[in-house]
Order: sequence, then C-alpha cells, then structure tokens
Amino acid sequence: MTAALLRDNPNMVDLWALRAKTLGKLDRYPEAIDCAKEALKRSPEITALAAMVATLALDGGRLDEAQQHAQLLVKETPYEAHQMLSNIWVAKKNYAKAREEANLAAQIHPDRANTKLLLGRIDMEEGKFDQALKEIDAAAATLAQRHSKPLPKLNFYRGDTLARLGRGDEAEAALRAEIAAFPDDPAAYKNLILLYVVEGKNDLATQLIFNLEKAAPTPPSYIAISETLKTVGDKNGSRFWAARGLQHFPRDAKLQSLLRG
Repeated sequence: MTAALLRDNPNMVDLWALRAKTLGKLDRYPEAIDCAKEALKRSPEITALAAMVATLALDGGRLDEAQQHAQLLVKETPYEAHQMLSNIWVAKKNYAKAREEANLAAQIHPDRANTKLLLGRIDMEEGKFDQALKEIDAAAATLAQRHSKPLPKLNFYRGDTLARLGRGDEAEAALRAEIAAFPDDPAAYKNLILLYVVEGKNDLATQLIFNLEKAAPTPPSYIAISETLKTVGDKNGSRFWAARGLQHFPRDAKLQSLLRG
C-alpha cells in the first residue's frame, strides 16, 4: 500500500517514515534504512528522521552508518544523541567509549532512568553483574517514584543479569514481567526459553515458543525461536521453525539461512 502511494506521491515524508518503520518490524533493515534515508533527504531539518536512520542502522547491524547519523543529532538533541552513541559503542564492544557517551548523557539529565539502565547494561557487558543490578534497580526505582510507564528492555536486562548471577527464579520473574509489558518483543522470550532449557523445564520452553508466535507472528519472532533452538542443539526444531516462518515470510534472508542450517 505505502509503496504504491509513494510512487504517485514521492514527497510524502510521513509515508516514507511509516514504510521504514513497517519494514523494520519485518526485519527488512536494508529496505527500512533506505526509506528512512529517503525521508531524511526530503526533510533534512527533521532530526527525528536522522534518529530513525540511526536506530534502524543500529538494529540492522550497520554500526558505522548508525554512528554517522547519531552524530547529526548532537547539536539539536544532545541527550538522545549521546544515548544513541553509547548504544552503538556497546554494539561495537567498545565499553570505554560507551561509558563515556552514557556519562555525557547523564551530565545533561542526571536522574533519567534511561541512562541508569544504559550504565547497567555496560556494567553487565563488562561482567560487573552486581554493579549492573544496582544500576538497573536504580532505574526501576526512578520509574516507580515518578509513576512512569515501563521502560523497554529494563526487565530484560535485569533478568539477563540475574541469570548470570545464578538467581534463576528472580531472572524468570523479571523476564516474565518484560513479556507482560512488551509481548511483541521476542528478546525476553528468547532468554526465558534458554533459561527454561538450562533448567530442564522443556514443557515451559515449548509453551513459551507458541506464546511468542501467537503474540507476534513476525520474522524477528521466528528468527528468535529458530536461533534459540539452534543454540541449545535442537537442529531439527530450528529448521522446523525457520520453515514455519518462511511460510508467512518467504523473502526473509535470515530464515532462509536458518533453514539451510
């Protein structure tokens, strides 16, 4: 629908942005990034479009491209820019640079839950799990004090940290909370499935797989299921779920690769 409209009305920036978001949700990041860039080219003064390109490029693994567009935000929206740059450095596994950018964000807004969570994530990636949990819990406390909405990925990273600390029951509760708040994000399902398999709770893991498919029958969900099963050594299960996803999304390159094994 959006493609046809854009052929007739190529200057409709909102449609380019909508198409970029839709393609991103379908895991079609190269196309999504191209659409977001097209929107930015037509309205370069809209910083949200540069942020969209940076976000899609980060999610799609095009990190240098993400960094280039995040830098465009530093003057107009410095807090968001430093947050984005920190996340990019985390993805590049340069945790010193990631912490530097997160601290620059914290200087602008000292008591933001987003920044506390980001610092906790950096601690987690560096193996400082006790410190990571303190930062993440501080972020949660800030949200509670302000009666704010749940913050995406907070309980995901809390659950991941607790699992690494060997606190399985608490990790399960945190991941369940993330799923309840954001049922269409496969990341928490993926980690909880892994936790259940490690603990020998295969029936719960299987149930969770079907719950994810029901909540979000999208390429990222099928990819998460297939990759998780591959990780735990279930090659046949991995191929089965890749094939199941390809029934709905036959063009998805990641699913095609997972089906080949």
